[in-house]
Amino acid sequence: MINKKMARMELEDRVMRMETELRQHVTREEHILRDLIAMLRENTTKTDEMHEVFTAARGGFRVIQFLGSAAKPIVYIVALLAAVAVYVKTGNWTFHP
Repeated sequence: MINKKMARMELEDRVMRMETELRQHVTREEHILRDLIAMLRENTTKTDEMHEVFTAARGGFRVIQFLGSAAKPIVYIVALLAAVAVYVKTGNWTFHP
């Protein structure tokens, strides 16, 4: 009978130690998980910022592309207007160096 009580007490002690160790392990894992979640949120914020930068850059490149395709006709128009201004001022279309 005494052996059964001692065995039961030893078993209960072992179970309590195992529960304590398990709680400590879970607590450590919870801290690690919280740190990982915080790092993930920070990374997500930085990724969102980079996405905004690249989206803005894409818009800027579209504007530059539009200006590049509009530049050639603008040069022709400016050259024509300059020729008309020279003709109005001099009355002559020929070039005299």
